[in-house]
Amino acid sequence: MKKHNTLSISPITLAKAFWIFMIIFFLFFSLSGCSSLLEGKKAGVTNSTGIPANSDSDENATSNQTNITNGVTTSIIAAKSGNSNGSGSSEDPASIGQSTISETAEDNQKNDTSDSKTENTGNTNDLETQRYYFELGIKSFEEAKYVEAQYYLEKIKSDYIILADYIKFYIAKSMLLQKKYDMAVENYRNLIDNFPQSIFQEKATIELGDAYYLKKDFVKAAGQYKIFQTKFPDSGLIPYSLFQSGVCKEKNSNFEEAYADYKNIYIKYPESDYAKYACENLARLSEQNGLPAFIPTVDELYARAEKLFSIYYYDMALADFNKIIASSDASNKYPDIYSKTLFKTGMCYFNMNDYANSKKYLDMNYERFPTGGYADDSLYYLGRCLTNLNASNEAIQTYKMLLEKFPQSNYADDSLYRCGRISYMADDWQNAAFYYQRVIDEYPGGDKLPDVYWELGWIQYRLEEFDSALITFDKMSVSFKGTSLEEKSLFWKAKCLQKLDKQSEAIEIYKKIFSINALSYYGFASAKALEIIGNPVSMPVIDKNLNPENQNISKIIPEIYNELIPPNITNI
Repeated sequence: MKKHNTLSISPITLAKAFWIFMIIFFLFFSLSGCSSLLEGKKAGVTNSTGIPANSDSDENATSNQTNITNGVTTSIIAAKSGNSNGSGSSEDPASIGQSTISETAEDNQKNDTSDSKTENTGNTNDLETQRYYFELGIKSFEEAKYVEAQYYLEKIKSDYIILADYIKFYIAKSMLLQKKYDMAVENYRNLIDNFPQSIFQEKATIELGDAYYLKKDFVKAAGQYKIFQTKFPDSGLIPYSLFQSGVCKEKNSNFEEAYADYKNIYIKYPESDYAKYACENLARLSEQNGLPAFIPTVDELYARAEKLFSIYYYDMALADFNKIIASSDASNKYPDIYSKTLFKTGMCYFNMNDYANSKKYLDMNYERFPTGGYADDSLYYLGRCLTNLNASNEAIQTYKMLLEKFPQSNYADDSLYRCGRISYMADDWQNAAFYYQRVIDEYPGGDKLPDVYWELGWIQYRLEEFDSALITFDKMSVSFKGTSLEEKSLFWKAKCLQKLDKQSEAIEIYKKIFSINALSYYGFASAKALEIIGNPVSMPVIDKNLNPENQNISKIIPEIYNELIPPNITNI
């Protein structure tokens, strides 16, 4: 019987083939899955305020109080920087992104573009290709693919001059978020030194400090944060930079300097999220490092409360003002501060529409310091409180007290005006006119002059005292010549003249108003009055063509006239 030859494979050969297959299988899926694994990797954890809960892996076992001193993480950097011209990432930038660029992925992206772009991928000299790589780089950054972002932007960093500072910034930040701190420092430094007018100066300066911090060069980090505070004293990131500076100094065992930074935050930036953590760190430094317990002085409490008051944080300001008021010796040792505290406490309540409590503290200030720097202020706002509490007679008496004791006060003319308003609202027109006339006579340079002239003239007109109203409106027109108030006062002057049967003089006034501005409200009203009298005027013909050569168009639409660009006409 004929035998057929069969292929004989040894067990050893089978085992080798199996392991080769497994190695190839493992490599394939490892390469395709590495980016997704890396994207899930986090560099740090932050708490709800954005303050790092823990940034150093060797400190995981520390207490929450100690964690506060750990400083910046990459999550903080992104939350702090935010979108920059639409280019910032809204996702957690602590994701490191892809570790390698897949050639296939890159080719697929380029295949979506035009043939001309594909042909130019090796040459970045043309503007279209530069723009293309820039868009890819920013898109990758937004998607937290920082290696890809760096790759695309590096290709054009020397060629795309018009956006060179943008490119430098996003390369630096991409490196920072990849934990390539030395390279990030180099790029931030290059941007800061070579692009002094860049919109990224502020961010680059603070993030250079963050880069030093993350590479644990705390001396340079503290120095960089100090530079930031000097260069950008009004930046909203000053509290953050002070906090980071304090953290760095703690890590260098400069506890007294750290203490000073935290104290600075608490007093000067009380509205900041960092104020709470600064206060906690002050307490910890006192407990653990033998520094004095942090007890703000009366001066410091007032400075903090006044800052809160100035930015309308009235509830928080009250908490600090009340600490001063509750102090046993503040009234005697610091009378000026105590007086200001009582007044500002009253004003907190006033601005919160709590007029009863406002009156309480304003009364306390005036009774305790009747000749102090805030005595007239207290009387004026007491009058305002009483008016709002429907105690009109008491309000008038309070204003009169202010006028008697502080006739040169900034509130004097306003006090007289408010006496007039209270009388006017009570239909006591005679007294209202009396107070308004006093404002004109005694405070001719006051800011209430336009109101009192108008209201006095109108009261006199309604009382049919046309001779007096004529004088008032005439003085008003002279006082406000060249303004819209001149037209208004002249119009009512003409009305008074008509009431006094001085028709020819009234006609001349109406014509004058019409000549000033025929297209204004009072210009039209004067034209109508002249028509009724039998002396009509012709309205000017308006050229409505929207063209800069049309001189009249600037009167009709002055807000856009200057923006009109003459058309470029090309003869064909």
